[in-house]
Amino acid sequence: MVTSTGAVQPLFSLTDEQVAVLAGTGDGAVAMPHLEALGEQERAVAVHTAYRCLLASGLVTLPAADRADAGVPAAPEEDGAGVAVELPAEVDAVLVLREAAPVLLLVQRTAGEEEVLRYGYLADDVVLWEDVLPSGLHRFGRVGRDELGDCVQQFLVPDEATMADRSLTVDPAAGVDGAGEVESVLARAVVHADLTVRHAGDDGPGDLLGMFLGAEGSWVSCQRFGAGGPVTFDPLDPGTVQERVLRLVTAAERAVEGVVDGGA
Repeated sequence: MVTSTGAVQPLFSLTDEQVAVLAGTGDGAVAMPHLEALGEQERAVAVHTAYRCLLASGLVTLPAADRADAGVPAAPEEDGAGVAVELPAEVDAVLVLREAAPVLLLVQRTAGEEEVLRYGYLADDVVLWEDVLPSGLHRFGRVGRDELGDCVQQFLVPDEATMADRSLTVDPAAGVDGAGEVESVLARAVVHADLTVRHAGDDGPGDLLGMFLGAEGSWVSCQRFGAGGPVTFDPLDPGTVQERVLRLVTAAERAVEGVVDGGA
């Protein structure tokens, strides 16, 4: 049960290799840190080993037609394609939502030495979270859509965060010397987060929010993904973080509704 504070209800965890077996590696939208560090042959061995471990643990079972065969099925392809297994209802429901969600919130949060890539799959009144750690562990959880704002606020905003009193601008054309002072200020932030939202039917990443939050001030930048030129970081009121994120999410949801209505 999801609490009223937006806390995430944990579901289960999988490794890169297990995700590859059960859901494939897809189009690369979700990071696979451990697998991406391996060579081609090592990846194939890792995925096949994960397949055998999933069968041995009972998390997945063979379809009834295959159970008469006492041997281990042939190794799956590296991307997991062609693997026929039966899953517990909870796992199957999560993977279906993960694949079908029309809106995806992507957040990269760095706090000190801790880095987390969080993917939020939005469908109707549910948000499925997938936190990917540098070790290649994927932690799945869920929260109600109406608690998304509180959840984002808790995930990104440290208690000591305050609002900055001035804007900062970095011009890549100025080189390291021109950016040194600004980078020094931003480096003292407790949390650094980059986030964007994708949706079904879009033509690529849209606005990219960059946030730096800490006791010495908080800043936000908003740029079109991949745009060049100077970057301005405006003072950010930590209490408005969820509003900014929800604005992007709501725009994506409305865009999806427009596509659906237009195709009806």
